[in-house]
Amino acid sequence: MKIKAKPEDFIVKEITRLKLSSNGKYFYFILKKRNLTTLDAISILCREFRIKKKNIGFSGLKDKRAVTEQYISIFNIDKKTLNALKNFKTKNIELKYIGRGNAPIEIGSHEKNYFEIKIRSLSRKEIRKIEDENNINFIKKYGFANYYGEQRFGSVKHAKEFIAKHLLRGDFESALKEYILSSKKGELKRFIEENWGDWKKILLKIPAKMELEKKIFKKLYMGASFLEAFRTIDKEIRAIFLFAYQSYIWNKCLYYYITENYEYCETDLLRWKIAFYRNIDDSDFEKLREIKIPLIGRKMELGRDEVSNIVRRVLREEGLDGVKLRIKKMTEIFFKSELRDAVAIPEKLNVKIFKNSAKVSFIIPRGSYATILLKALFCGI
Repeated sequence: MKIKAKPEDFIVKEITRLKLSSNGKYFYFILKKRNLTTLDAISILCREFRIKKKNIGFSGLKDKRAVTEQYISIFNIDKKTLNALKNFKTKNIELKYIGRGNAPIEIGSHEKNYFEIKIRSLSRKEIRKIEDENNINFIKKYGFANYYGEQRFGSVKHAKEFIAKHLLRGDFESALKEYILSSKKGELKRFIEENWGDWKKILLKIPAKMELEKKIFKKLYMGASFLEAFRTIDKEIRAIFLFAYQSYIWNKCLYYYITENYEYCETDLLRWKIAFYRNIDDSDFEKLREIKIPLIGRKMELGRDEVSNIVRRVLREEGLDGVKLRIKKMTEIFFKSELRDAVAIPEKLNVKIFKNSAKVSFIIPRGSYATILLKALFCGI
């Protein structure tokens, strides 16, 4: 089974409602991008049109290896820039002007996402699973466990440890080293690891195109602390390190809740296990769909219920029992606690089977992951 063999195999479109105003200071566009992260696409627009990054608003980070459409807002642009933006189109970016409004588009402001996914190289067993009406109808009726997907863990895919764990301990050197080494491979990675501490030697080895790494090692060479060097990384990226660790802990809590209460099947998510409930009845489902699990944070409130006890257990396992969930000396990033539904229910789930491939389309709530729905569809093979 192959997912995202081509960017065109993974189509994502935001669904939102915008309040338009002819005199608004915010200009709304649909940003269509191909094979780029949302942050990469925003950076390109900032460079091309000399727009400050803080003046561009967006609701969510969309997949890189995909063709995605999302709404963005740009604050207070002149007529010349507006006309240029209206006509901006490259191989990987296209803008469509929507209108003006009085409010920026902010993180988490859209409602849902539409997905259209081509799955290639399916085995006979996988085809039987995905064309099973009982399997499809189960997910239509009872949804799927609302885990965070792989995209949430990009910062830890090649890392030995969560960068956020180093930050919680106040170990900024280990956090910085983890970040640098996890984003490199081959000879350069070995060179940095073997010469860590000899900043001049590393500076001479780093290619000019690696601007961020150049800045980091130059600061270290000039005598900056590891904290100061770590702050060279964009605030948005540093926040992603925290999101990744929060998401891992949340997933672990949901895994425990499902495996301790329901029949389930297991599958892999990177180097961890996740589980999906099976053979659930209506009364059990009504209870499950009311379950909300908190993302860990300073203002998290835990009670005496089963979910709270599971959260406490996971925190103990992570060595965070009694630890204040804040980054000392770096208060500009923090763990924001909020409740997340344990279950997501798709709308308009449709599966079309071809010879050895399939096309799956559906709508899911903002914050839920299409790749997790696919794992639920194929779980148990």
